Amino acid sequence: MVFEEVRKNFYDSWITYNIVFDLIFLCDLFVLTRRQFIEDGIRMKGVKEMLIHRMKSVYFYLDILCILPTDLLLYKMRNLSLCRLNRLLKCYRISEFNALTEIRTTFPNLFRITKLIFTCFIIFHWNGCLYFFISVWYNFPNATIDDWIFSYDKIPDPVLIQCGVNDDYNMTEERCRMDLIPPLRFYEEHDNMTEEVDLAMMYW
Repeated sequence: MVFEEVRKNFYDSWITYNIVFDLIFLCDLFVLTRRQFIEDGIRMKGVKEMLIHRMKSVYFYLDILCILPTDLLLYKMRNLSLCRLNRLLKCYRISEFNALTEIRTTFPNLFRITKLIFTCFIIFHWNGCLYFFISVWYNFPNATIDDWIFSYDKIPDPVLIQCGVNDDYNMTEERCRMDLIPPLRFYEEHDNMTEEVDLAMMYW
């Protein structure tokens, strides 16, 4: 877990949900050994045949690696949340679900758009976590507003243009009033602003 606030407030809940999903993965491993398959045009329904066929599959070993109790290391080192990366080996099941759903659904385009949206959410989330994780390495509590890493100084006073609908309608000189710009609480000097920001505050 990258974010300190989440680790402090939701660590126990996170461990609980991890255990629940590990049990689901274990049940899924058992269910997949009962999946029928076709061999030489004949549907194989025998329990032994299905088990042997599953054990010969590469995905069976991915399932075994996925449920290895690597999260027991968290009881030794609470910050070692990356030890659960082996759970990502289960992602092949998502690919199977997507392939089967696109074939059977009556709204394939809607399903593809929904899949794209969730994929973007996951990528954006991982991007933010990676950025914060790198910032932790670079000791972000001592960072300033000019540093490229994360710092809390960049959050409190974002410079935003506040022009209402009436300002847009009655804007004769195509500019907003300077008194509409909120004052900075922590930085009284505007030296850190670039020329583009100054122009953005002058013009809409």
